[in-house]
Amino acid sequence: MQIEATHSYPAIFKTSKRDKCVYVRFPDFDNVPVSNIGTFGADFAEAYFMAQDYMFCVLCVLEEAGESFPEPTPEEKIKTKKNEKVLQVMINFDVWKKETPK
Repeated sequence: MQIEATHSYPAIFKTSKRDKCVYVRFPDFDNVPVSNIGTFGADFAEAYFMAQDYMFCVLCVLEEAGESFPEPTPEEKIKTKKNEKVLQVMINFDVWKKETPK
């Protein structure tokens, strides 16, 4: 069974050779309180999962505050540096809410 994504946002994945981590930042969440920290993982797979979890947390904060979710920025409008790449991070918000303990 495949679960459809209900929310998708572009994220900037930055590989750090210095500390061997993959950092993730969502440009669309820059103006959301508590979201200016981003997330990371030891490798790409872990960073992507952590990005999904982070995105879910930010969307929950917005929902609880009664605010609407930001419109996703088109990938081609996001500027990156040499060691960065933009990828879509997708989640099914309703499934994550059901499966996340309160």
